Amino acid sequence: MNVLAYPLAMFEAILRRLMREPAGVLFLPVGQCRDSDVQLLGTANPQATGLLAVSRSAGRLAPSRAGVDTAAAALVVGTEHLSGQAWGLLRRETGQPQPLHLLSLQGPGMHRIVLHPTPALRSDPHPGPRHAAGTERWSRTIGALGEQAWRRLTDLAYAVVGCGRTGAAVASGLACLGVRSLLLLDPDSLELHNLGEMAVAPECTGRPKAEILAEQLRVLSPPTTLHALTCSVTHRLALRAIRNTDFLFSCVDHDAARLAVGVLAALYVKPLIDIATGIHGAGPERRMGADIRLVLPGERCLLCLGGLTDEPDARRILRSQREEIRFYAARDWSDERAGSLASLNHTAASLAQRMAEDLVAERIQHSTWLHLEFDAAGVLTASYPDRLTQETPRAACPHCARFQGLGDEGLPLVRSFFSAGQEGPRPDPEPAHAT
Repeated sequence: MNVLAYPLAMFEAILRRLMREPAGVLFLPVGQCRDSDVQLLGTANPQATGLLAVSRSAGRLAPSRAGVDTAAAALVVGTEHLSGQAWGLLRRETGQPQPLHLLSLQGPGMHRIVLHPTPALRSDPHPGPRHAAGTERWSRTIGALGEQAWRRLTDLAYAVVGCGRTGAAVASGLACLGVRSLLLLDPDSLELHNLGEMAVAPECTGRPKAEILAEQLRVLSPPTTLHALTCSVTHRLALRAIRNTDFLFSCVDHDAARLAVGVLAALYVKPLIDIATGIHGAGPERRMGADIRLVLPGERCLLCLGGLTDEPDARRILRSQREEIRFYAARDWSDERAGSLASLNHTAASLAQRMAEDLVAERIQHSTWLHLEFDAAGVLTASYPDRLTQETPRAACPHCARFQGLGDEGLPLVRSFFSAGQEGPRPDPEPAHAT
């Protein structure tokens, strides 16, 4: 399926420009990733070599028109009796045009619009759900969310990166919700210290976490498409798989992996929910809490919504495969945190799922950072350290400008970014950054 993915806020700005210039054609940069199908990615980055021609009139996009003949794709936005519809064509390297099948708007509602190659064909503004007709199993969920929101939510393809306590809770919650496509990604195998408070048989020790979780989900509530990859998120197999998802959950336990997922979300225009829990210190000084960050493409990136505890170190680890392998081989979890509690992991996972539900139901409109902390008396405080509204200006983030929407063309930039030693924004308050 050939897909055009656009951050919703950027696409709304395009529509406003078209309303002001109804007879014109807009030429906009797009990032690209190409497998058997093509994804075009909305971006404001001038380094993108792809070009998208957008108009309100199909006649304005004739190949003879200056600029149209070199555009990677063309999109016509319907008006009047065709309002709410669109159609598009894609130019392949062979020169033979192909249809653009889907316009995916990344943001509140996560709306998807079916595209057709000509305006003669009417389009359904929502692709048909892949669910079976019977929905009695999810009737209570549908009653709470509304059927349209539930269908949009469960028709998305999700990736859960990190399949430990938090990742397992997230994946189980999504499966029980009724999602149809789920990618599980974790290079680690189950160790003895992982078994505490986990519903895993001791004989599973030594086996890949992602495979164990996939087996459990197939019994619990199997998604139609369920893949488990036992490699690092930086591996090319993971890259290919993540590109074909719609929504990322990062449930990793170190900033290097967190940074890698955040960069991929920015490159490929994916909403990201990053989850971190932490328990530090001892006795009355012990602190525990969690951070759940929803990062919307085209609006924020992980580095400007809280940042990382030690960004230069995370970059160093990702500088090469050898560096990454060396770090994880020598790592001891007890040097980084006091321990883990399943109760804290499940709390964070449940709140992350609520964020995803509210994003698709259009209750959440912007990137959101939720910070939880239990004090010495066990009193829970919930705060939003960086509440983003349309009325709140923010400083420009160089990382957003560098990576957002570049797709495959941005991968060489990522390699140089990991090798650089510059320090990004510091979080305040400091996120938990352990899981």
